[in-house]
Amino acid sequence: MSNRLINQQIKQQARTWVRCLNRGLTDSEKPQLIAWLNQNPLHHQALYKATSVFDNIKELNELNGVFPLEKNDRLSGLSAKSLFLIMLLLSLMAILLGQSISTISVFPAENQMMNYQTRIGEQHEFLLPDGSKVTLNTHSKITVNYNKNHRNIHLLYGEALFDVAKDKTRPFTVNTGNKSFTALGTVFNIQKNNELDMELYVSEGQVLVSNQLPSKKLASLIETERAKHDSSMIITDGEKTVIENKQQQATFSLSQAQAEQELSWQQGMLIFSGETLKEALSEVSRYNKIQFEIANDDVSKIKIAGYFKAGDINGLLESLANNFNIKYKFNATNSIQLSKAENPS
Repeated sequence: MSNRLINQQIKQQARTWVRCLNRGLTDSEKPQLIAWLNQNPLHHQALYKATSVFDNIKELNELNGVFPLEKNDRLSGLSAKSLFLIMLLLSLMAILLGQSISTISVFPAENQMMNYQTRIGEQHEFLLPDGSKVTLNTHSKITVNYNKNHRNIHLLYGEALFDVAKDKTRPFTVNTGNKSFTALGTVFNIQKNNELDMELYVSEGQVLVSNQLPSKKLASLIETERAKHDSSMIITDGEKTVIENKQQQATFSLSQAQAEQELSWQQGMLIFSGETLKEALSEVSRYNKIQFEIANDDVSKIKIAGYFKAGDINGLLESLANNFNIKYKFNATNSIQLSKAENPS
């Protein structure tokens, strides 16, 4: 194997370990990480470099709140490298102390058809029978149907991040609405807004986007699209595509900051960077049973930026009151009414 391929393999392994450290290691993963670090000094370096993708989220846990977009400059100069090293040290200490901080659920390989789901406000990671991993966001559900020729997933509702185990003999396809997302060796995130609208972000590898097809036709389509120099149906790492009214829209690349925002839900965080208050509150409502009523358009169109712990409604309301002079009222119908507070005379 060439040095380039070896370095790429180490890089991918390091990124996988950073994700594991972020969500907590299982008992079986702890000795595996120690062994991996001791194999090669390059593994230590790769683990550190991998933090450029994942390390900001943890530090942002301390910055709960939203701010006026034009006043958000104080967030732009943050660095989390030193914090990550502390986190890594603490994680390795936890390994040595034998502390269990796992959130993975393992299911027997012989069970090939199953359901996985989360409740409102819950995120959970599951290990699938083939070694693939799926992390479900709040109020999400998938069904898994594996056979000897194909690995079929159906995203019924919600949002899911898939880390797909390689198996050239059995494609891995996620079906939702009338669309199919077939992994070509990859890590990707799908958010289903409704039967017509959904979003795909690919963080590693490639994903083929198509209408739902029988296995043979899908295999033929994969071969055809892979042969093209620039296929609009194949979304590659760092890219996002949006489907509206069953139609795939333009595909675009995300910056590192945008990618962090896209996947911040895995750390229990919501990141806003210029959304209107109405849009932001719609996202917040996915993580709890409280609905928001905005009194007028002027309030709903306020643009905000900042970081918010999903589920911390009181923290959000405090930020809105302090930074936007917005008053709030709890209603008996499990809703909160927001309106502009009158300026004191």
